Amino acid sequence: MGKSTSSARAVRLNNIMRQLLFHREVDGDALMEASCANTRRTFERDLQFLRTEHCANIVYDPWKKSYRLENRGSFVPTFPVSEREVMGLMAGIRMAAHVLPYLKDEMTSLWSRIKAVLPEELAQKGEAIGEASVLALPITSLDPRIFESLVESIRTKRTVRLVCSTVETDDLIVSPWELFFQGDYWYLWGSHDDRPEGYTYPLHEIKSLIVWDRDNYATPPDEGILCSACWTGPPGTSQHQVSILVLPPLSSVVNATLWHPTQRITRLSRDAVLLEATVGSNALETVARWIMARAPLAVPQSPERLVNKVERMLCGLRRNMDRDYQDLTDLGEAGD
Repeated sequence: MGKSTSSARAVRLNNIMRQLLFHREVDGDALMEASCANTRRTFERDLQFLRTEHCANIVYDPWKKSYRLENRGSFVPTFPVSEREVMGLMAGIRMAAHVLPYLKDEMTSLWSRIKAVLPEELAQKGEAIGEASVLALPITSLDPRIFESLVESIRTKRTVRLVCSTVETDDLIVSPWELFFQGDYWYLWGSHDDRPEGYTYPLHEIKSLIVWDRDNYATPPDEGILCSACWTGPPGTSQHQVSILVLPPLSSVVNATLWHPTQRITRLSRDAVLLEATVGSNALETVARWIMARAPLAVPQSPERLVNKVERMLCGLRRNMDRDYQDLTDLGEAGD
Protein backbone atom coordinates (compact mmCIF):
# COMPACT_ATOMS: atom_id res chain seq x y z
CA MET A 1 0.00 0.00 0.00
CA GLY A 2 3.01 2.37 -0.16
CA LYS A 3 5.96 3.06 2.06
CA SER A 4 4.16 5.76 4.07
CA THR A 5 1.25 3.50 4.99
CA SER A 6 1.46 2.29 8.59
CA SER A 7 -0.11 -0.98 9.69
CA ALA A 8 -2.82 0.94 11.56
CA ARG A 9 -3.65 2.95 8.47
CA ALA A 10 -3.67 -0.18 6.35
CA VAL A 11 -6.34 -1.61 8.66
CA ARG A 12 -8.41 1.58 8.39
CA LEU A 13 -8.20 1.69 4.60
CA ASN A 14 -9.18 -1.94 4.38
CA ASN A 15 -12.17 -1.35 6.69
CA ILE A 16 -13.37 1.57 4.56
CA MET A 17 -13.12 -0.30 1.27
CA ARG A 18 -14.78 -3.42 2.62
CA GLN A 19 -17.78 -1.38 3.78
CA LEU A 20 -18.04 0.40 0.42
CA LEU A 21 -17.75 -2.86 -1.50
CA PHE A 22 -20.34 -4.66 0.63
CA HIS A 23 -22.97 -1.89 0.52
CA ARG A 24 -24.37 0.25 -2.28
CA GLU A 25 -24.32 3.31 -0.03
CA VAL A 26 -22.87 3.87 3.48
CA ASP A 27 -23.79 6.57 5.97
CA GLY A 28 -20.82 8.86 6.62
CA ASP A 29 -20.80 8.48 10.39
CA ALA A 30 -21.24 4.70 10.10
CA LEU A 31 -18.34 4.49 7.63
CA MET A 32 -16.07 6.49 9.93
CA GLU A 33 -16.97 4.29 12.87
CA ALA A 34 -16.35 1.12 10.84
CA SER A 35 -12.96 2.45 9.71
CA CYS A 36 -11.78 2.75 13.36
CA ALA A 37 -10.44 6.27 12.70
CA ASN A 38 -9.98 8.26 15.94
CA THR A 39 -10.86 11.64 14.42
CA ARG A 40 -12.79 13.06 11.48
CA ARG A 41 -9.53 14.52 10.16
CA THR A 42 -7.90 11.07 10.10
CA PHE A 43 -10.94 9.64 8.34
CA GLU A 44 -10.87 12.36 5.65
CA ARG A 45 -7.16 11.82 5.09
CA ASP A 46 -7.74 8.10 4.62
CA LEU A 47 -10.42 8.79 2.02
CA GLN A 48 -8.12 11.20 0.20
CA PHE A 49 -5.30 8.64 0.27
CA LEU A 50 -7.57 6.06 -1.37
CA ARG A 51 -8.59 8.56 -4.04
CA THR A 52 -5.12 9.85 -4.91
CA GLU A 53 -2.86 6.83 -4.35
CA HIS A 54 -5.26 4.09 -5.47
CA CYS A 55 -7.53 6.06 -7.85
CA ALA A 56 -10.59 4.86 -5.93
CA ASN A 57 -13.66 6.80 -7.04
CA ILE A 58 -15.38 7.39 -3.69
CA VAL A 59 -18.34 9.75 -4.09
CA TYR A 60 -19.83 11.76 -1.25
CA ASP A 61 -23.53 12.72 -1.33
CA PRO A 62 -23.92 15.92 0.77
CA TRP A 63 -27.71 15.61 0.84
CA LYS A 64 -27.70 12.10 2.29
CA LYS A 65 -24.33 12.55 4.04
CA SER A 66 -23.32 9.17 2.68
CA TYR A 67 -20.59 7.59 0.56
CA ARG A 68 -20.70 5.20 -2.37
CA LEU A 69 -17.97 3.49 -4.38
CA GLU A 70 -18.04 3.97 -8.15
CA ASN A 71 -14.68 2.31 -8.81
CA ARG A 72 -12.26 0.73 -6.35
CA GLY A 73 -9.23 1.61 -8.50
CA SER A 74 -6.08 -0.34 -7.64
CA PHE A 75 -6.96 -1.10 -4.03
CA VAL A 76 -7.36 -4.81 -3.27
CA PRO A 77 -8.97 -5.32 0.16
CA THR A 78 -8.19 -8.29 2.36
CA PHE A 79 -10.88 -10.48 3.91
CA PRO A 80 -10.79 -12.92 6.83
CA VAL A 81 -11.60 -16.47 5.72
CA SER A 82 -12.64 -19.47 7.75
CA GLU A 83 -11.28 -23.00 7.51
CA ARG A 84 -14.47 -24.24 5.85
CA GLU A 85 -14.40 -21.40 3.32
CA VAL A 86 -10.86 -22.34 2.30
CA MET A 87 -11.79 -26.02 1.99
CA GLY A 88 -14.87 -25.17 -0.07
CA LEU A 89 -12.80 -22.90 -2.30
CA MET A 90 -10.20 -25.60 -2.93
CA ALA A 91 -12.86 -28.22 -3.65
CA GLY A 92 -14.48 -25.80 -6.10
CA ILE A 93 -11.14 -25.13 -7.81
CA ARG A 94 -10.54 -28.86 -8.28
CA MET A 95 -14.04 -29.44 -9.62
CA ALA A 96 -13.83 -26.47 -11.98
CA ALA A 97 -10.52 -27.74 -13.35
CA HIS A 98 -12.17 -31.11 -14.04
CA VAL A 99 -15.50 -29.99 -15.51
CA LEU A 100 -13.93 -27.09 -17.45
CA PRO A 101 -10.60 -28.69 -18.44
CA TYR A 102 -9.40 -25.69 -20.43
CA LEU A 103 -9.17 -23.78 -17.11
CA LYS A 104 -6.93 -26.35 -15.40
CA ASP A 105 -3.71 -24.30 -15.62
CA GLU A 106 -5.47 -21.13 -14.48
CA MET A 107 -7.04 -22.95 -11.52
CA THR A 108 -3.63 -24.33 -10.49
CA SER A 109 -2.11 -20.86 -10.70
CA LEU A 110 -4.98 -19.36 -8.68
CA TRP A 111 -4.53 -21.85 -5.86
CA SER A 112 -0.77 -21.20 -5.77
CA ARG A 113 -1.38 -17.49 -5.21
CA ILE A 114 -4.06 -18.09 -2.58
CA LYS A 115 -1.89 -20.66 -0.80
CA ALA A 116 0.98 -18.17 -0.55
CA VAL A 117 -1.00 -15.84 1.73
CA LEU A 118 -2.68 -18.50 3.90
CA PRO A 119 -1.37 -19.93 7.17
CA GLU A 120 0.50 -23.15 6.38
CA GLU A 121 -1.86 -25.42 8.32
CA LEU A 122 -4.94 -23.89 6.66
CA ALA A 123 -3.36 -24.25 3.21
CA GLN A 124 -2.60 -27.92 3.93
CA LYS A 125 -6.23 -28.56 4.96
CA GLY A 126 -7.40 -26.88 1.75
CA GLU A 127 -5.14 -29.10 -0.33
CA ALA A 128 -6.37 -32.18 1.55
CA ILE A 129 -10.03 -31.45 0.74
CA GLY A 130 -9.05 -30.69 -2.84
CA GLU A 131 -7.32 -34.04 -3.22
CA ALA A 132 -10.38 -35.75 -1.75
CA SER A 133 -12.74 -33.98 -4.19
CA VAL A 134 -12.30 -36.33 -7.13
CA LEU A 135 -14.98 -36.44 -9.83
CA ALA A 136 -15.10 -39.82 -11.55
CA LEU A 137 -16.76 -38.35 -14.63
CA PRO A 138 -15.44 -38.34 -18.20
CA ILE A 139 -15.70 -34.88 -19.77
CA THR A 140 -16.14 -34.26 -23.50
CA SER A 141 -13.83 -31.85 -25.26
CA LEU A 142 -14.80 -28.21 -24.88
CA ASP A 143 -13.94 -25.21 -27.05
CA PRO A 144 -13.30 -22.36 -24.57
CA ARG A 145 -14.18 -19.67 -27.12
CA ILE A 146 -17.58 -21.21 -27.78
CA PHE A 147 -18.28 -21.85 -24.09
CA GLU A 148 -17.36 -18.35 -22.94
CA SER A 149 -19.21 -16.72 -25.86
CA LEU A 150 -22.34 -18.60 -24.82
CA VAL A 151 -21.93 -17.53 -21.19
CA GLU A 152 -21.69 -13.89 -22.27
CA SER A 153 -24.62 -14.22 -24.71
CA ILE A 154 -26.82 -15.66 -21.95
CA ARG A 155 -25.80 -12.83 -19.63
CA THR A 156 -26.47 -10.08 -22.19
CA LYS A 157 -29.51 -11.82 -23.73
CA ARG A 158 -28.22 -11.91 -27.31
CA THR A 159 -28.89 -14.48 -29.99
CA VAL A 160 -26.05 -16.55 -31.46
CA ARG A 161 -25.48 -17.99 -34.90
CA LEU A 162 -24.46 -21.66 -34.64
CA VAL A 163 -23.06 -24.19 -37.06
CA CYS A 164 -23.58 -27.74 -35.75
CA SER A 165 -22.06 -30.93 -37.15
CA THR A 166 -25.33 -32.88 -36.81
CA VAL A 167 -27.70 -30.29 -38.29
CA GLU A 168 -28.18 -30.23 -42.05
CA THR A 169 -28.92 -26.50 -42.31
CA ASP A 170 -25.97 -24.15 -42.77
CA ASP A 171 -26.57 -22.32 -39.51
CA LEU A 172 -29.08 -21.70 -36.73
CA ILE A 173 -30.05 -18.46 -35.04
CA VAL A 174 -30.52 -19.49 -31.41
CA SER A 175 -31.56 -17.62 -28.28
CA PRO A 176 -29.31 -19.23 -25.60
CA TRP A 177 -31.04 -19.78 -22.26
CA GLU A 178 -28.81 -21.99 -20.14
CA LEU A 179 -25.70 -24.18 -20.12
CA PHE A 180 -25.82 -27.40 -18.14
CA PHE A 181 -23.71 -30.51 -17.64
CA GLN A 182 -25.34 -33.93 -17.74
CA GLY A 183 -24.24 -37.47 -18.53
CA ASP A 184 -20.62 -36.61 -19.47
CA TYR A 185 -21.65 -33.78 -21.83
CA TRP A 186 -22.07 -30.01 -21.73
CA TYR A 187 -25.32 -28.83 -23.31
CA LEU A 188 -26.85 -25.57 -24.43
CA TRP A 189 -30.57 -25.13 -24.00
CA GLY A 190 -32.13 -22.46 -26.22
CA SER A 191 -34.71 -21.78 -28.90
CA HIS A 192 -34.86 -20.96 -32.59
CA ASP A 193 -37.78 -20.37 -34.93
CA ASP A 194 -38.49 -24.08 -35.47
CA ARG A 195 -38.19 -24.90 -31.76
CA PRO A 196 -39.67 -21.94 -29.85
CA GLU A 197 -40.30 -24.13 -26.79
CA GLY A 198 -36.57 -24.86 -26.49
CA TYR A 199 -34.08 -27.41 -27.76
CA THR A 200 -30.91 -29.03 -26.39
CA TYR A 201 -27.63 -28.68 -28.32
CA PRO A 202 -24.55 -30.73 -27.28
CA LEU A 203 -21.65 -28.29 -27.09
CA HIS A 204 -19.17 -30.68 -28.70
CA GLU A 205 -21.33 -30.63 -31.84
CA ILE A 206 -21.15 -26.83 -32.19
CA LYS A 207 -18.42 -26.13 -34.74
CA SER A 208 -18.61 -22.35 -34.84
CA LEU A 209 -20.48 -19.53 -33.14
CA ILE A 210 -21.05 -15.84 -33.80
CA VAL A 211 -22.76 -13.52 -31.32
CA TRP A 212 -25.64 -12.15 -33.33
CA ASP A 213 -28.50 -9.91 -32.30
CA ARG A 214 -30.00 -8.47 -29.14
CA ASP A 215 -33.38 -7.36 -30.54
CA ASN A 216 -34.54 -10.81 -31.65
CA TYR A 217 -33.69 -12.59 -28.39
CA ALA A 218 -36.52 -14.87 -27.22
CA THR A 219 -36.90 -15.21 -23.46
CA PRO A 220 -37.29 -18.69 -21.91
CA PRO A 221 -40.83 -19.88 -21.09
CA ASP A 222 -40.09 -20.11 -17.36
CA GLU A 223 -37.87 -17.87 -15.29
CA GLY A 224 -35.54 -19.22 -12.62
CA ILE A 225 -33.38 -22.31 -12.50
CA LEU A 226 -34.04 -24.46 -15.54
CA CYS A 227 -31.74 -27.44 -15.09
CA SER A 228 -31.22 -27.90 -11.36
CA ALA A 229 -31.01 -31.69 -11.08
CA CYS A 230 -30.63 -34.94 -12.98
CA TRP A 231 -34.08 -35.05 -14.58
CA THR A 232 -34.96 -31.40 -15.02
CA GLY A 233 -33.39 -30.23 -18.24
CA PRO A 234 -35.62 -28.23 -20.58
CA PRO A 235 -39.11 -28.39 -19.08
CA GLY A 236 -41.00 -28.87 -22.36
CA THR A 237 -44.57 -27.94 -23.18
CA SER A 238 -46.34 -30.36 -20.81
CA GLN A 239 -45.81 -32.08 -17.47
CA HIS A 240 -45.80 -35.81 -16.74
CA GLN A 241 -46.18 -37.73 -13.49
CA VAL A 242 -43.31 -40.22 -13.58
CA SER A 243 -43.43 -43.39 -11.49
CA ILE A 244 -40.52 -45.85 -11.24
CA LEU A 245 -40.29 -49.07 -9.23
CA VAL A 246 -36.82 -49.31 -7.67
CA LEU A 247 -35.57 -52.70 -6.48
CA PRO A 248 -32.72 -53.63 -4.11
CA PRO A 249 -29.87 -52.93 -3.76
CA LEU A 250 -30.50 -49.67 -5.66
CA SER A 251 -33.53 -48.93 -3.47
CA SER A 252 -31.35 -48.64 -0.37
CA VAL A 253 -29.42 -45.67 -1.75
CA VAL A 254 -31.87 -43.96 -4.11
CA ASN A 255 -33.29 -41.83 -1.30
CA ALA A 256 -29.90 -40.21 -0.70
CA THR A 257 -29.82 -38.46 -4.08
CA LEU A 258 -31.87 -35.60 -5.49
CA TRP A 259 -32.91 -36.82 -8.92
CA HIS A 260 -35.58 -34.15 -9.29
CA PRO A 261 -36.80 -31.30 -7.02
CA THR A 262 -40.35 -32.75 -6.98
CA GLN A 263 -39.36 -36.34 -6.19
CA ARG A 264 -41.41 -38.42 -3.73
CA ILE A 265 -40.22 -41.79 -2.45
CA THR A 266 -42.66 -44.34 -1.05
CA ARG A 267 -41.52 -47.56 0.57
CA LEU A 268 -43.56 -50.43 -0.85
CA SER A 269 -41.98 -53.21 1.16
CA ARG A 270 -38.91 -53.84 3.21
CA ASP A 271 -36.76 -53.67 0.06
CA ALA A 272 -38.57 -51.98 -2.86
CA VAL A 273 -39.51 -48.28 -3.19
CA LEU A 274 -41.57 -46.22 -5.62
CA LEU A 275 -39.84 -43.13 -6.98
CA GLU A 276 -42.23 -40.47 -8.30
CA ALA A 277 -41.69 -37.00 -9.77
CA THR A 278 -43.31 -34.41 -12.02
CA VAL A 279 -41.09 -33.75 -15.04
CA GLY A 280 -41.39 -31.85 -18.30
CA SER A 281 -42.01 -33.68 -21.57
CA ASN A 282 -38.48 -32.92 -22.77
CA ALA A 283 -37.03 -34.69 -19.71
CA LEU A 284 -38.69 -38.06 -20.41
CA GLU A 285 -35.82 -39.09 -22.68
CA THR A 286 -33.37 -38.41 -19.84
CA VAL A 287 -35.49 -40.41 -17.38
CA ALA A 288 -35.67 -43.33 -19.82
CA ARG A 289 -31.88 -43.35 -20.17
CA TRP A 290 -31.54 -43.20 -16.39
CA ILE A 291 -33.74 -46.31 -16.13
CA MET A 292 -31.72 -48.11 -18.83
CA ALA A 293 -28.46 -47.31 -17.01
CA ARG A 294 -29.85 -48.93 -13.85
CA ALA A 295 -31.59 -51.90 -15.41
CA PRO A 296 -32.91 -54.24 -14.16
CA LEU A 297 -33.19 -52.49 -10.79
CA ALA A 298 -35.36 -49.60 -12.09
CA VAL A 299 -38.67 -50.46 -13.77
CA PRO A 300 -40.90 -47.77 -15.35
CA GLN A 301 -44.53 -47.80 -14.19
CA SER A 302 -45.98 -44.64 -15.73
CA PRO A 303 -46.67 -42.68 -17.83
CA GLU A 304 -47.20 -44.95 -20.81
CA ARG A 305 -45.04 -42.67 -22.92
CA LEU A 306 -42.08 -43.34 -20.62
CA VAL A 307 -42.72 -47.09 -20.61
CA ASN A 308 -42.81 -47.07 -24.42
CA LYS A 309 -39.54 -45.12 -24.61
CA VAL A 310 -37.77 -47.69 -22.43
CA GLU A 311 -39.24 -50.57 -24.47
CA ARG A 312 -38.01 -48.99 -27.71
CA MET A 313 -34.55 -48.56 -26.23
CA LEU A 314 -34.50 -52.21 -25.17
CA CYS A 315 -35.66 -53.35 -28.63
CA GLY A 316 -33.00 -51.18 -30.25
CA LEU A 317 -30.34 -52.66 -28.00
CA ARG A 318 -31.46 -56.18 -28.90
CA ARG A 319 -31.42 -55.41 -32.63
CA ASN A 320 -27.94 -53.92 -32.40
CA MET A 321 -26.67 -56.89 -30.41
CA ASP A 322 -28.11 -59.35 -32.92
CA ARG A 323 -26.72 -57.40 -35.86
CA ASP A 324 -23.28 -57.14 -34.31
CA TYR A 325 -23.29 -60.86 -33.55
CA GLN A 326 -24.32 -61.68 -37.11
CA ASP A 327 -21.66 -59.36 -38.54
CA LEU A 328 -18.99 -61.07 -36.45
CA THR A 329 -20.28 -64.48 -37.56
CA ASP A 330 -20.12 -63.43 -41.22
CA LEU A 331 -16.58 -62.13 -40.77
CA GLY A 332 -15.57 -65.42 -39.17
CA GLU A 333 -17.07 -67.49 -41.98
CA ALA A 334 -15.39 -65.27 -44.59
CA GLY A 335 -12.04 -65.80 -42.87
CA ASP A 336 -12.49 -69.57 -43.01
